[in-house]
Amino acid sequence: MFLQKIKQASVTGLSASSVATAKIPTTGRHFALYFRFLHAGADVSVSDMKTTIGNMVVRLNGEQIIEATCTFLLDLQKYYGDAHGDGNVAGILPIYFAPSHLPNFVERMIYAIGTRDLQSFTVDMNVLSVTNCDTIDVWSLISPEIIGVGQHVRIKKYSQNFASTGENEVSNLPLEGPSVAYKALHITAGSGSFNTVTIKVANNRPFDTIPVSLNTVSLARSGRTAQSGYYHVAFDEQNDLSSLLFMQGVQDFRQVINWTTQPDNYIIYAEEVFGLATNNK
Repeated sequence: MFLQKIKQASVTGLSASSVATAKIPTTGRHFALYFRFLHAGADVSVSDMKTTIGNMVVRLNGEQIIEATCTFLLDLQKYYGDAHGDGNVAGILPIYFAPSHLPNFVERMIYAIGTRDLQSFTVDMNVLSVTNCDTIDVWSLISPEIIGVGQHVRIKKYSQNFASTGENEVSNLPLEGPSVAYKALHITAGSGSFNTVTIKVANNRPFDTIPVSLNTVSLARSGRTAQSGYYHVAFDEQNDLSSLLFMQGVQDFRQVINWTTQPDNYIIYAEEVFGLATNNK
């Protein structure tokens, strides 16, 4: 299949403490978006990208499908890409809709965003500073098919607080329902440090008291690289469409994080697959 990188309208006139919006045309099938951060026509350093843009929100027809900071999205690229030499590059922030770690193009394209039913496709960016960036160029990686949105990956952001050490049981991540599966959890360290993580699904523990060292080895075997300041829970370690934590029938979903140093405020980012077929039809 022929993919094209199409230049979209640049985001200009940035001002600190404002929200800048990239408007993406609702044509074709989107595999990725690429944002190029520029200052006086030159690529901005990765560190300056992180201080320019804070929270980013992707919406389809006004419905939020991704919420994450610029820093997290750059770290996510490294998590999936470092093992393959696909780390951060000055000036470039990618948002991938079709996961690159799936083994073949046919599987990757399932998650690309179709636009047949879309009237709007936007990315809102909280501008923190314009000291080192004055323009953001935008490209879409697209194919020409006219299809609906279909299955797609969403990223959700959950703020947490734990002002202690030891076991911190988190029970506020939603069950979501039968058309959703959890792909991965990315737990930020806040000001703390991790000991182990356990995932409880009813009476089962699919991820049982896993220390940081063991998790790092497991991630590497799956082509992922643990990033500093995160504990990554990869439900998709097998790199296929069935290796997810499916929510159909699940009534109890908890995470037990054991901290050696208290984290205070921290964030759990959830990668989730939406739009799965269910047997409730």
